[in-house]
Amino acid sequence: MRIFMVLAAALCFILTPHRAQANLVAATEAGKVVSVQGDVTSDHVGAPPRTALKTGDRVFVTDTIETGATGRVVIHFIDDTNLTVGANGKVRSDEYVFDAAKPDTGHARLNILNAAFEYIDGKLGKTAKPDVQ
Repeated sequence: MRIFMVLAAALCFILTPHRAQANLVAATEAGKVVSVQGDVTSDHVGAPPRTALKTGDRVFVTDTIETGATGRVVIHFIDDTNLTVGANGKVRSDEYVFDAAKPDTGHARLNILNAAFEYIDGKLGKTAKPDVQ
């Protein structure tokens, strides 16, 4: 029994950094909302589902943004990319990594689940080998 408790404690210790790292990723800021029209919501880890977005709200990696029938949102990402999502849209930022000091090492993964959208690339799209999907 004592060995089991020691093993359980060791396992918890080993797994704790991975859980902390996962939470850090979930809280990584990807950009900010610069314009909202109509019904626009966000599903963010740790927040109530379908939270209404307003101008100035932060957008985080793994957030899912949805627009209603009259909704429209413009998101300004950390590398100066702008994404406009039209009515009845659904978009998720799966990854967004950008370091202004080392722009060639960054990458972005945006998942356009359902949307009419406009994408104007920022610094990530202007690198020698853009890594934006």
